[in-house]
Amino acid sequence: MVSVFQNTALPAHIIEHVASYVISTVPKPVLIIPYQDAYVEAPAKAFLPLMAVCRAWRILVAPLFYKTVMHTIDKPKKESAPPRQNSERLCLPNIVEIGSQCHVKQLYLNIDLLSLEDGLIEDPLYISNEVFAFFKNCGTLSAAHTLYLFVGYSYTMLFYMRNKRAMMLENQEPDNKTTDPIDISKALDEIKHMVLAAMPRLRRIYINNGPIPLLHDHEKVLNAKADHFLNSFATSLPLGHLSLFNLKVTKDLLTSLETSRGALRSIILSNNKGSQQHVELVRRNSQWLERLHMDHPTNHAVLKLTWMEKGSSTLVYPRLRFLCINSCVGRRNPNNRQPTVDPFPALRTLICHGTFPFSTSIVLEQGKKHICQLEIDLDSELMEAYGNKLFSNGSFEKLDCVMLGWAGNGFSLRWHNSQLLFTKALEIGKSTRVAHIQNMRTDWLDDSALSSITFLDTLRVLDMELTYLTINQALRIFEACSGLQKAYISLCDENERRNECRMPPEDELLNFRKKYDGCKASIYALGIHNTSFPRSRRAGEYILSLVDVLPCLRRVSIAHCEYSIPGRVVAGEMAARKLLRAINLALMRKIYKNRPRVHSVKYVIDNCW
Repeated sequence: MVSVFQNTALPAHIIEHVASYVISTVPKPVLIIPYQDAYVEAPAKAFLPLMAVCRAWRILVAPLFYKTVMHTIDKPKKESAPPRQNSERLCLPNIVEIGSQCHVKQLYLNIDLLSLEDGLIEDPLYISNEVFAFFKNCGTLSAAHTLYLFVGYSYTMLFYMRNKRAMMLENQEPDNKTTDPIDISKALDEIKHMVLAAMPRLRRIYINNGPIPLLHDHEKVLNAKADHFLNSFATSLPLGHLSLFNLKVTKDLLTSLETSRGALRSIILSNNKGSQQHVELVRRNSQWLERLHMDHPTNHAVLKLTWMEKGSSTLVYPRLRFLCINSCVGRRNPNNRQPTVDPFPALRTLICHGTFPFSTSIVLEQGKKHICQLEIDLDSELMEAYGNKLFSNGSFEKLDCVMLGWAGNGFSLRWHNSQLLFTKALEIGKSTRVAHIQNMRTDWLDDSALSSITFLDTLRVLDMELTYLTINQALRIFEACSGLQKAYISLCDENERRNECRMPPEDELLNFRKKYDGCKASIYALGIHNTSFPRSRRAGEYILSLVDVLPCLRRVSIAHCEYSIPGRVVAGEMAARKLLRAINLALMRKIYKNRPRVHSVKYVIDNCW
């Protein structure tokens, strides 16, 4: 049999490289599921021309294009109603219709409880007949390994069902059609078995239980059934990854996971305070866990992760390489039991935003030897107790990426110790390549201050998106970092000219060009996060004057720009478009006529810099 690739001009591996390049450079659009804090990947439209080249290209690109699909289970569709379509996402029924379900690797399954209940009132056999027939026709998703499961209520359906019940009570009509919660449980159980049968290679589950405040009694009953359904789903097969959003962990779930054939290597716990059951879930997988992400935990809950169930020794996570503690709340209590040995000896990435949970220095002290990425919010107690010891020059031997900021209760610190923050971020690593510095005051930033800081030759990326710099300050930093290639900053006017709306005169721009003639900065990509100027035209002029003196610059990315207009603030894409137009107008000025390099720079609106 002749291969379809024999008639193509390019071999298969070259086509695969082209497709991989496209997926890495084209930003993917995302869609928000209405009642969830969830984003669904949509297929990159740039794949469509590749699939249209010929059959060989289509065969190779299809697994990437059809990788992620979505399916919604709610109420039965009426035959007269047109099918709901969304050109921005791929839906499983459409994929099944063209026979491409063999390429699906990730399924987003969306279940609206009230809509499902309303559908069962209309047709009690809806699940057994219509949904079963669909999954039977779908067959096996042989490549699918990841399930994103969203269960909750759409606000539209929530108000519709409440109004429906209220009207029945007003008209004194007995609600004989109310579905008993047990029917919902049976329907959910049937859905679970259908999905598991269709995804035999499932190993990763992300469970999102959409939060709705002020539920009525009937809706609370449905919520309890949903919790039971989601817990049972998580224990139906051996998993490597489990993500729980706004879901109560039951003792049955813990017992089932403990007796299952596999062990969790990755856990994500979101929108919870770190209850005893959530902590126990993590501790029971301590010997296998490689990645742990916790959102909004209490300080005490994080500390309990290192406690042995019996005795006073420290629970060690020998394989944990990634630890993210986001928005940690509460105050540290030195009287609580603290780790006596390094609980995370294999840790490579430590991210802790909010309050740092450990009162002793052992986690950071031992982490100096093996942490490669450090993102941490500092506070006064931490700096006074361990600042000089932990964050001395070159103390983190393998640090590649660092992000330092001040914790939420350190507002005064972030202003009075900005130079300390800047210095620590640039000096604590021996070979740091990426540095992020958040919310820093810059009035101290002058030539004498920069000369006292040791800038690493290895530094390649500097992110100061929430710190406003003048163009003079930005250039001082770019020149001081001799190896810097990419920077992300926010720009503002000089203090004495903050209220000026006029365009800068030509002699001012020429003096600036003369002052920085021969600039040795090596930066080739510049991202502009925000601008603070009275007018977008003025902002565009100063951005272009900065571009004019940077000899290696090839790309300027504008994202989420904000600038003042009398009486209001313009934000988002509209502001970015206005700023881009201002730059294009500035390029038409006479002083840039014989500056071809300024015109060769690519100016784009893009969050990726």
